[in-house]
Amino acid sequence: MFCGLLCYGIVAGVLYGVYLYLQKLWMQKKLDRFTKEKCPKDKVILHGTKRGATVPSASPFVLKLETFLRMAKIDYEYDGDRKNTFGPKGKTPWITLNGEHIADSQLCIQFLTKKFNKEIKNNYSEKEQAIASMTKVLLEDRVFWELVMWGFVWGGEGHQAIQRVLKVPWYAVKLVGYHYKRVTWAQGIGRHTKEDIEAFTHADMKTIATILGDNKFLLGDEPCLEDCALFGFIAQLFWGFLSSSPYIKVVKEKYPNIEAYANRMKDRYFPDWDKLLANKKSS
Repeated sequence: MFCGLLCYGIVAGVLYGVYLYLQKLWMQKKLDRFTKEKCPKDKVILHGTKRGATVPSASPFVLKLETFLRMAKIDYEYDGDRKNTFGPKGKTPWITLNGEHIADSQLCIQFLTKKFNKEIKNNYSEKEQAIASMTKVLLEDRVFWELVMWGFVWGGEGHQAIQRVLKVPWYAVKLVGYHYKRVTWAQGIGRHTKEDIEAFTHADMKTIATILGDNKFLLGDEPCLEDCALFGFIAQLFWGFLSSSPYIKVVKEKYPNIEAYANRMKDRYFPDWDKLLANKKSS
């Protein structure tokens, strides 16, 4: 019995080692396509999801980073090739600049801000900036998982919406759904009932609407850095896969300031929105 388990463990360990080795080779092959010699000088290459049918990116994090690039007026080109969606950390988005690769939307923003000296300046107080920062945390560390539950885990309308926006087959959505079911259980959100999670989401939408108030942007008349994250998420609600979710009806009826904000950001930073979509000429 012990010998059998030992042999099984050795085989499993060898196979896992082979998997890691092949994964490393595959990633290096991907990065070799974006060496310094093969990239345009001082031009950011934004690697993200394939362009969507109704929203430029179905990932709020990719759209967050693209919004920042436009807000900071940094020259970039978009790489929506599915082979390049996930970068060195297994995450999307990631960027390449002069052959250097940076992963994670927030780390990309920090890197680019320093590299190009493109800090998003405003006159907001330290306390106001802290409120904006906490709003970003609410979106990325809580609302994201709530929306993942509707889109990937619960199935039904969520799966259909993902298929429609991402133009992927049903079995791919199912496969990702199985993955997220395990991840959300480990994260904690997946341990709650559907009713509880829906209540969390409605409460979080109310919080966002309250913070926005009558402001043109998150904190006032001028945008701040965290507007990039807020728009990345809100855009999914109005034009992405969440546009057919039960949340959109509530937001439109109760929080018109969120819809006004979404349109204001879209008009300001994405006047070419329609041209970026999958069924249009891509950037």
